[in-house]
Amino acid sequence: MGRPEERAASAQRMRDKAQELEQEAAHTTQPQEHERLMEKARRIRAKSERINGPGSGTMDPM
Repeated sequence: MGRPEERAASAQRMRDKAQELEQEAAHTTQPQEHERLMEKARRIRAKSERINGPGSGTMDPM
């Protein structure tokens, strides 16, 4: 796997992790834990965008 493919795979793993954290945050009843998880998800998504560009790996259905 070449460099662009590795970056894309890494970015996808980060997006998947961010989504998991957002789902976990949605199910927590503690406001502080919800905010902590959402902030961590935001940081991971931002890092993913820095690595491979915004919205990379997603398809626009239009």
